[in-house]
Amino acid sequence: MKLFRRSLLCCLCGERIKQGSERFSYGTTCLCGGCFESLEKTSDNSLFEGRHELDFVSAPFYYTDAYRNIFLSFKFGGNMAQGHIIGMAAREYFSRMEVLREYDCMIPVPLTAAGERKRGFNQALVLARYFSEGTGVPILNGLFRGVEKVPQSSLSGPERRKNIAGAFSVCGDVSGKSVLVADDLFTTGSTMRECAKVLREAGAVRVGGVTAAYVMHPHREYNG
Repeated sequence: MKLFRRSLLCCLCGERIKQGSERFSYGTTCLCGGCFESLEKTSDNSLFEGRHELDFVSAPFYYTDAYRNIFLSFKFGGNMAQGHIIGMAAREYFSRMEVLREYDCMIPVPLTAAGERKRGFNQALVLARYFSEGTGVPILNGLFRGVEKVPQSSLSGPERRKNIAGAFSVCGDVSGKSVLVADDLFTTGSTMRECAKVLREAGAVRVGGVTAAYVMHPHREYNG
């Protein structure tokens, strides 16, 4: 009886590749080495400077066109295999950052109850599990998200800040702790900053951010 090996498909270029030559794989979906190298990566040696309540935000990739194709399929198309590939790539990156191991807990940015029911999963939690594996920082269910007026993705920067204000409350013990807020994407930072604000009000002594990708803006400054 002849046995057939599974076909691995690169989630970016769509090409079939030989088993064992993929860069990251989940089921029959993979990211080939060539496509992984084509993703624009941030510096391994720099933490992006945070603003206001955040000490820093760190991400393995810039949100370029190539990365966007994988990300949107995961977040809005429900393609979990591509989400897991994003998570595996981020896990490898964060595992090299010793400074992150100094933190006590990692809190994924929550969705509203209605938002999670509609989507079927919380993309920040899916990715945070990989971030946690890479850093050794345990996940804490420490934030609750109330009703959101409109989706953040449909708004400009100033509108996002106004829309998200007061959306989060703390539901875990963060007093005296150093906390990493985990999210899928850093765009304007409004969501993550609001999370950091309420965590600091609840007694967190340090709040940093980890996210799968960083959106470049022409007038944003980076320290790396």
